[in-house]
Amino acid sequence: MKKNEKLLFPVVCILLFGLGVETGGFQLSVLQMAKEFQISPASMGLMIGAQYGAIMLMPLIFGKRSDRWGKKREGTGTFRQKNRLAW
Repeated sequence: MKKNEKLLFPVVCILLFGLGVETGGFQLSVLQMAKEFQISPASMGLMIGAQYGAIMLMPLIFGKRSDRWGKKREGTGTFRQKNRLAW
């Protein structure tokens, strides 16, 4: 167990670094979209807030459903729903 505990800190640091890079990339892409579509700073903030709100809510919603129905069934159901929305 000690070996796993020693590996935990570097793994968490790498994951947090990756999340920081992703966040920066997302905000740069929002900045480019704002320039192209003449979006106000307030609307940009609303878009970023909505995206992060969805990131926080989805594990709560789909985690509870997958615990109840099973992860395989939930994953395939979500995938089918995405395909329906895409068409």
